[in-house]
Amino acid sequence: MSPRLRALAERLPAGRVLADVGTDHAYLPIYAVGEGIAPRAIATDLRPGPAAAAREQVQLAGLSGRIEVRVGDGLEVLRPGEAEVAAVAGLGGTTIAGILARGMDRARACERLLLQPMNAAGALRGYLLEAGFALVDDVLVEEGGRIYPVLAAEPRTAATADPSVQSTPAAFLQAATRPAPAGWGFPPGTPRDLALEVGPLPWSRRDPLLLSYWEAEVAECRRLLGSVAKSSAPAAAARRAWFQRRLEGLEAMRRCWPR
Repeated sequence: MSPRLRALAERLPAGRVLADVGTDHAYLPIYAVGEGIAPRAIATDLRPGPAAAAREQVQLAGLSGRIEVRVGDGLEVLRPGEAEVAAVAGLGGTTIAGILARGMDRARACERLLLQPMNAAGALRGYLLEAGFALVDDVLVEEGGRIYPVLAAEPRTAATADPSVQSTPAAFLQAATRPAPAGWGFPPGTPRDLALEVGPLPWSRRDPLLLSYWEAEVAECRRLLGSVAKSSAPAAAARRAWFQRRLEGLEAMRRCWPR
């Protein structure tokens, strides 16, 4: 498997039924069931084509009796409590948040969510916290020259997520410019949205891949700041301020990193 999928597999609790949402070729459920980590699995995909490819791979692995492939939207093809672990990998952070929002009763019935966003990790982390989940693990994985987060979340409360957060997780996070909680350990005044983008757990563990993340993010932020500085559009001033705040926050974090 790819480094991203292997990191997910390493965080699968043993003996639990797995649902793999957006399964593509069903590599994760085939590995989990084939290695005896999961007794059985449900692989889902929104489109019939990938679902057919997954079904073929399951048959080739000789696991058709233990891995069921379904076509449908996210968690909505599951019955509440049918799967004890749900994995969603290879999609954008706001897309994953939307999948959880539409199937929140199924998500809350799981013991653990395993999530691998391709972008907007901060939006997903913020959404999980607001929706009543705890981030119990959060690691960075390098694959193909890029760095990706792998998140493990577990239900923290039985409270219902706020409807506005469910429907617009990205908009919620963009407005969250208040400072990050002191307990997260970031430099004083670090904006909460930027802290969520970096990740409280990778920061507290001093994940060595954060250095590469910063270099890429700072370079991209400077490039975009230079680009928007040339614009005379009415919204350009707000964009300049946003990029400048982000750049200052990233540089402040870098200065606090142990030499």
